Amino acid sequence: MSTIKAKAFQHPSATSNNITFHADGTHTVNAQHPTTNKNLLINGGMNVWQRSTANTPITSSGYHSVDRISTSLNLLGSWMHARSTDVPSGQGFGYSLKIDCITADASPAINDYKSILQKIEGQNIQHVAHGTSNAKQLTFSCWVKSNKTGVYTVEFYKYGTSTQRHIAKEITINDANTWEKKTVTIPGDTTEGVNNNNANSLEVHIWLGAGLAFKSGTFNDSTWATATNANRISSNQVNLADSTANEFLTTGWQLEVGEQATSFEFEPVDKIEQKCFRYFYSTRQISGSTYPGASFAHGISGTRYASGTTFPVTMRAFPSVTIKRPSDGATGDAHKYLGVDGTTTTADTDLGSVTVVDRGRTGFPYFTVTVGGNTGGGLLFHYEANSEL
Repeated sequence: MSTIKAKAFQHPSATSNNITFHADGTHTVNAQHPTTNKNLLINGGMNVWQRSTANTPITSSGYHSVDRISTSLNLLGSWMHARSTDVPSGQGFGYSLKIDCITADASPAINDYKSILQKIEGQNIQHVAHGTSNAKQLTFSCWVKSNKTGVYTVEFYKYGTSTQRHIAKEITINDANTWEKKTVTIPGDTTEGVNNNNANSLEVHIWLGAGLAFKSGTFNDSTWATATNANRISSNQVNLADSTANEFLTTGWQLEVGEQATSFEFEPVDKIEQKCFRYFYSTRQISGSTYPGASFAHGISGTRYASGTTFPVTMRAFPSVTIKRPSDGATGDAHKYLGVDGTTTTADTDLGSVTVVDRGRTGFPYFTVTVGGNTGGGLLFHYEANSEL
């Protein structure tokens, strides 16, 4: 009888983004590139759109469409921001943010500008160790597509413990109307740390255009420096506002510790929603429309309604709260469905000036109204809670 001897399988030595496999079959997790919670940005895959899936004309700074992506804008054209299913093929993304120029501005005034950005709380980047000799490198990666080829600027703007500092890098869209992945790596800032709190401490910008005030100085692309407007973006920066034919699409935003970009961290949508709800929550938008998911309030006086409202997650800070009518989202209105005598009614009502009482990070028990209040009456309402950076 012959004997067959089994030979131990020898795993070839190889390295992935997160794990190194050794020839003896063992493996080592690369601590610099964790497999989960590596992305310092939220909703980088453009999954959650509570405010609007198509908003125009956008003419001011603020949050207009996709959650956690803000606009910084001063007099540089007008824009449409919309959810798009045009995404990089085979990369796993479902949506992108599409930005269309609606009103052109081919010759920006000196102080005109537009960028899109995400803001990060200081307590979420303490492990980056800025302000110490162990300050870590950061790598930002994203997918972009535009008919407007040329140089764009990715800027990192930090609100430090004592001063505002920044560093920026050029990225180039080489081929028109083609998805391209862009990656930039920045050094750690050993000079200035960030406060350990829930305030805005680090912003990641993609600049879409600006006047001379933002690109007339020395471009800081190698070291962190004190922020001044004159050196914030590259002198080669294109102006996406120079034609109404221009559009810009982006998805797959990721910011991670380390000197190389790893594969995008795809999270379950429910987890992304929970992260977004810390900053903004709209019961009408998240429920779909009109009455589904509406809240109930009971009139306890002619000017006060008890609601006992609890937010789905603890918010970043005490939020501003807006009461909205279910039927059309009108601010400061609600729907009366129960009269003071117990009979049902179907009347929308104007509540006048609405003030939420005793609001906290977890909810609010009451709100007061200046008109339309009924002791014993019932209301259906939606609300928006806003605690954005």
